[in-house]
Amino acid sequence: MKELYNTVLARLTDRVPAIRMIDFDMGQLEALASDLRPAVAFPCCLIDMELSCEDNDLNGQLVTARVILTLAFEQPLPTDSLSPAIKRNQALQLFDVIDQVHVAMQGYSTNMFSAFSRRSLSPDRRFAGIRVYSCVYETTFTDDV
Repeated sequence: MKELYNTVLARLTDRVPAIRMIDFDMGQLEALASDLRPAVAFPCCLIDMELSCEDNDLNGQLVTARVILTLAFEQPLPTDSLSPAIKRNQALQLFDVIDQVHVAMQGYSTNMFSAFSRRSLSPDRRFAGIRVYSCVYETTFTDDV
């Protein structure tokens, strides 16, 4: 898992400079639920992983890894139809960052990991003034003991 985390971290650091902070997801954004400022710099990307494993022989497994990228953005500017287009476009730049993440991850492979494939993109609307999107990518690898 450490190798997978470091691979994703390096790829996003190299390809998406607009992200100010990338970290392992340890619930940093939950501070927002208690009106505290989370210990992150926006925009941020928090990485987590879920693995499902299937034996492929006596000592190895085929692993399907779901990499969950939580992207969080401060949303101080309006996006409504009455706002000037320039302010609305500035507020919507978060979609440019999401697109850059997708370009960096979709189809990316290494000698250890198969090509990453996006499985979902969904918003999390729990926090006023903060836009959060969960991007899920899958990859496979073999884990031999």
